[in-house]
Amino acid sequence: MRYKMLLCTVVMALPLSACWKGPNFYSVSESVRAIPAGKYKVVDVYSASKPSANRFDDPEFGSRLKIGYEDDGRVIINNDTDDPAKMMLVPLKDRPNTFVAQIEMDALIARTSAPGSVYGLVQVRGDRYRVSLPLCDGTRRLKPGSSVIVKGLLVKGRVCSFDDKETFERAMVDYANDPLSWTEYKRVADKKRSG
Repeated sequence: MRYKMLLCTVVMALPLSACWKGPNFYSVSESVRAIPAGKYKVVDVYSASKPSANRFDDPEFGSRLKIGYEDDGRVIINNDTDDPAKMMLVPLKDRPNTFVAQIEMDALIARTSAPGSVYGLVQVRGDRYRVSLPLCDGTRRLKPGSSVIVKGLLVKGRVCSFDDKETFERAMVDYANDPLSWTEYKRVADKKRSG
């Protein structure tokens, strides 16, 4: 069953089970305000599985959201829902302008038996940023011999879980070299009200 998960309010609809998961590797004190607060809209969508697809036909194209921050530095993503998503952005080692998104799963605990976080990748480029969710898609994105736990091959699809931060970060750096898919957001100016 497909549904919008927390980061999917930012990115795309994905089955939760397909994403990379793990314990909360990062603390709030490591979170940075990498994306300027403001309003954004989707200006580009790319998927390696459908490279020739017309990105303007993607249901996410043109959708809008608002980025804000809590006092502790956590990102608040609001796309006009009653339950905004929350995540932390933490710099990825040796990758300028690239951040790990640790997406809080509190709102999803009722839907999944595995507490912890879902992880994504954010690349900031001036007034734009790209978000990519690594999928649990086997050896192309996870090097043979990496200590990742892959479950659910026969039931509900794959789940990639990382037990240690070092293994996770190595895999994320590798993924950052060539993300399989991403959604790009551009900051938009507030419309001035005449009055």
